Amino acid sequence: MGKIKNEIKDIHNHEDVDFIIKLAGLGCTICFLLGAGMSSSLYSTEIGSNNNSWLLGIYLLAITLLVLIFMFFSKTTKLVTKWAGSGIIFLFSVSYLLTNAVVSPYIFSSIPWTFKLLGLFIGIGTNLCWVIYSAKNITMIVSNPLLKQSLYREEADKFIYKNGIQQTIIEKKLKRRYLPHPILWVILIPLQPFSFILHEIIISNFGVDFFSIFMSAISLPLSLMFNGMIVSHLLVYFYYPSILKKTTGKEVHVI
Repeated sequence: MGKIKNEIKDIHNHEDVDFIIKLAGLGCTICFLLGAGMSSSLYSTEIGSNNNSWLLGIYLLAITLLVLIFMFFSKTTKLVTKWAGSGIIFLFSVSYLLTNAVVSPYIFSSIPWTFKLLGLFIGIGTNLCWVIYSAKNITMIVSNPLLKQSLYREEADKFIYKNGIQQTIIEKKLKRRYLPHPILWVILIPLQPFSFILHEIIISNFGVDFFSIFMSAISLPLSLMFNGMIVSHLLVYFYYPSILKKTTGKEVHVI
């Protein structure tokens, strides 16, 4: 029994956590550079020599790499904090790449302001709604004593959280969605065969490359997914464990 408890407590050893941090660093580098490159190449003709939109990706890359380096060498940061934190940072880098693709065409392109506002309203509005929806899912779990016990199993000296259990609880117990509905892709994918026709219609009427608009539409469901996961992970790994620590004095251990 003692051996099993030790395995649960130390499930994420230093070697595994160091590997995850390195993997997150590589993933962040790829995603931020891709996002910066996309901003630089797609909108340079629209903005001209004043196109500095790509700098945001470089700044974010520098910040996240500094945080990851700090976590890698830190001797006081808990392993579970390093493990969960590096995962959330990677999710954030993917979110930047996708959300950038969603909103940038309506910021930097030369389409009429009415279409810009409509595109921004849809892209930002749906993401905000999904983030609130995702946060409510976790709040509903924690506010229900039975579901909370399933999320954070209380033991004599600690709480046990099984990695990813919130998705099972949300989908099977709450009967709600943890990930965006697949119907979003079902609606968007059939547009591909008509992309050339739509391109000619849009570029002839509005003077904007259809490719960036189409990429915005395709990226929207993915941006919803990753932004929702970021909020869920922040609540599950950091916010509610900190509350449990303050109210009970018990740490949350991840298995």
